Amino acid sequence: DIGTSLFGLFGAAAVMISFGGVLGRVTILQLLIMAILEVPIFAVNEWICYDKLEVIDVGGAIVIHMFGAYFGIACCYMLRRGVSEFHDNTASEDHNVLAMVGTLFLWINWPSFNAAAAGDKQELAIVNTFLAIG
Repeated sequence: DIGTSLFGLFGAAAVMISFGGVLGRVTILQLLIMAILEVPIFAVNEWICYDKLEVIDVGGAIVIHMFGAYFGIACCYMLRRGVSEFHDNTASEDHNVLAMVGTLFLWINWPSFNAAAAGDKQELAIVNTFLAIG
């Protein structure tokens, strides 16, 4: 079912957006726990926005991007540490690899994000997106 696939893709996008706020400050285990907690909350948020409030959000600016950003901010607030613990503010190799993998994931999947809302012009949206990011 294409709707289920798109929901999974949009949920992964919200998780990646929120990862951007905490990347470099948390462990991989904390990122995994964050993702496991975020996806069901994202599903409830999407249900409230689309079904109950009847929000029209074609590009996902509210449901995906704002939710991911605010969830990341909330995680930063919950995982905050004292300023003195961050005297060495360098990224670890694990976090650099995760940032690269997230970037590649977004680059590869961006055409499907754009094509999802294009209706009967999905092929054109995919070609245009590849030309724009290439």
